[in-house]
Amino acid sequence: MKRLLFPLAIYGLASSPIAFADEVNETPKNLSKLITNFTPAMPLDEGRIQPKYPYDMAARGKEGWARVSFVVNKEGKVEHVTVVEHSGEKAFAKAAKSAIKKWKYKPATENGEKVDSCQNLVQMDFKMDDGGVSSSFLNEYKKATQALSESDTTLAKQHIDVLVGKEKKRYSEQHYLNLLLLQYGAQVNDQALLTKAALDTDHNKKGVPKPYAMFILNEKLTHATAESKLDKALRYIDEMSQLTDDEARLNGINKAETKILALIESDKIIGVKGETNNNSTWWHTPVRNQFSIIENTHDIHKLDIRCENNWSTYSFTKESSWKIPSSWHGCQVLVYTEPNATFTFVEHPYSNPETQAKVSN
Repeated sequence: MKRLLFPLAIYGLASSPIAFADEVNETPKNLSKLITNFTPAMPLDEGRIQPKYPYDMAARGKEGWARVSFVVNKEGKVEHVTVVEHSGEKAFAKAAKSAIKKWKYKPATENGEKVDSCQNLVQMDFKMDDGGVSSSFLNEYKKATQALSESDTTLAKQHIDVLVGKEKKRYSEQHYLNLLLLQYGAQVNDQALLTKAALDTDHNKKGVPKPYAMFILNEKLTHATAESKLDKALRYIDEMSQLTDDEARLNGINKAETKILALIESDKIIGVKGETNNNSTWWHTPVRNQFSIIENTHDIHKLDIRCENNWSTYSFTKESSWKIPSSWHGCQVLVYTEPNATFTFVEHPYSNPETQAKVSN
């Protein structure tokens, strides 16, 4: 297996933070109080069973991943395990779920008392090697990068098309292809391609150059804000602020954060489009504690509210709305539906929650 070097630069990429039309003159107050007497559940060294690599996936040289939510009870045992996302192969989801059910923890405590730790989310990656690529991939990759270094975008596109058409069994191949698409998209000034490649790229992967990471985070921030996934947007802002010391850029990042916090505090409804895949589960981290679900196209079976220190499961009716108690912290909502359902998750203003709401685009 071969390892690749990243292309040296992204040509012509603008990496300034998301811009807002209106200025905000006042920073909103904090939205929640920090709980200092809650200690989360901690995994025991001997209690984290590694998943078994699915035999049929290993035989095909196929890699994958699964993201799993679960509760750690007062005895330190794992329960209520739910696969919320996976790479498409159910074998990986099944293997991850089976392993996590066997994990052991030191229980969480609150005010010195053992409590359930109800908001735990981990991703299990199934990889065949340490980041190598196949020789056929490497050959086309080198030809594409050479063409780009010579500004021959026509030839580069031919080699990129070959790479796109290949089955990419390993994470590393898709990762390097995404970075190559960023470089190509910048040279041909294709904003749609740049955005898609950025959204598909893991900016936390070891060795990603800062210019790439800043641009990728900026695109992800723009996308999360447009989709009203404001918890994600705030996390991207935090990551961006840690990647730069440039005062002008930091000022722009701070303005973006102030704008998002002002929206959270405002009396405007926040509508998030929900869509379940074949896994029939959708999850979201709300930034407000009152919500409802409207405009669902398929049956919704139930929903979980999973927080650091508490959780509940609810049945669903169209007339329902929910208010998360102020004593519950760090909450996520899991929605269980028929396959391929769509709906709107409505986060209500703090001052005037409504049972039903129309969400305008």
